[in-house]
Formats: sequence, structure tokens, C-alpha cells
Amino acid sequence: MAIRAIATDYSGITFISTLEADWAKNLDACGIRWNYEPEGVKLPSGTNYRPDLYLPRVTTWLEVKGPHDQRIDKPHGLAVACLHSAGCSSNDPGERTEVNPKATCACGFGLHFPWRLVVVGRPGNGGKLTFHGAPHPRWEDPQIVLNRCFACHQVSFVDAASGLRICRRCHTLDEAGFVTDGTWAEGIHPSGSLNFTRVEPPRGGRRPRRKR
Repeated sequence: MAIRAIATDYSGITFISTLEADWAKNLDACGIRWNYEPEGVKLPSGTNYRPDLYLPRVTTWLEVKGPHDQRIDKPHGLAVACLHSAGCSSNDPGERTEVNPKATCACGFGLHFPWRLVVVGRPGNGGKLTFHGAPHPRWEDPQIVLNRCFACHQVSFVDAASGLRICRRCHTLDEAGFVTDGTWAEGIHPSGSLNFTRVEPPRGGRRPRRKR
């Protein structure tokens, strides 16, 4: 017997699965705005793809996946396509600009500060928020953390592999990351360090109608 996802209502939207709704709730708890499936994209491979969540303030795509890796090639392909800004012709993988001192591409984006970051959200592991970057041949080990910017206080996913945490909202370079307000001590939270809260799933076997 095939297992299917349970459509779940949250914040006036019917999500295809409870896990997607859970992630929307956790993003709200972090103060991160989100849009559910706002648009489809065509990957360089020619495949059509509609990522689950777009976080407009922090220019990040979030694809929600269960414990499996079915169709994980799609967020990987999106990560490659979003390394550089739209229309960039040089695609220099380096990193030296005013925003990121290590960027060399004229568009100002690259490996550790992509034009659009792509993050994969997983089920809560031991009741903790679990996520990782979408790796690709140029960027095999992204070290994605949630960082609260000391300048604008926006929480965003950033890559800490280079040691440079750049706010994806105001582009402030945060080399220390110290914010002490009790909740966000040091301002930096890797995968597995924050609590994962869940949306109450619908009762009974009737699948709610999906809102678009």
C-alpha cells in the first residue's frame, strides 16, 4: 500500500504535506517571511521545477524533503543555476567584491554568497530543526547555518564555510556574529540546534481541498 502525504492547513494555505506546513510554522518562529510555491522554474537540464518555499527577504529557496533523497537532483540543479545573478556571463566561481571580499565574478555573487541560496529542509531530527545546503560539483560541503544579523536583526540561512557570514537581507558582513538577547546567543544556529515545532495535522481521512 502506497503512503501518501497528508494535506495540512496553516496560515490560510493548504500545504501538500504536514512537513511543508511544519517548515512554514518554523520559519514564522524565526521571523523569516515565506511564499509557498510562488513560481515554477526551468532548470538548465530543461526540467520544469516548482520549489516548495521562497523566502523573499533573504533571497533563498527552501525545498522540503522527507528522510529520502527522491528527486534531490532538482534542488541540486537549482543551486547550480542560482550561483550567479540572472544574465551573468562570466560565471567566475571565485569570491571577491565589496560585499564579499573573496568574490571575483563581476556580478558580485559566487560559491559562498550565491545570488539565490538553495536550502533543503528535513523532518525534525530528535525534535530539532534540521537542514542542509544543496551541494553540487563546485560546492560539495556547504556549511549552512541560521544567522541573526547584528545590524538589521534579520534571521537568514547563510554559508559559514568561508568564515564570512553575510546577511542575505542587508548584505552586512558578520565576522563575529555575537547577538545576545537570550534566544539567539551568539546569533548563529547550525542544523540541529533549534527546536522543531509541528502543525497539528487534520483529523480523519478526508483530504482538504488545496488552496492556490
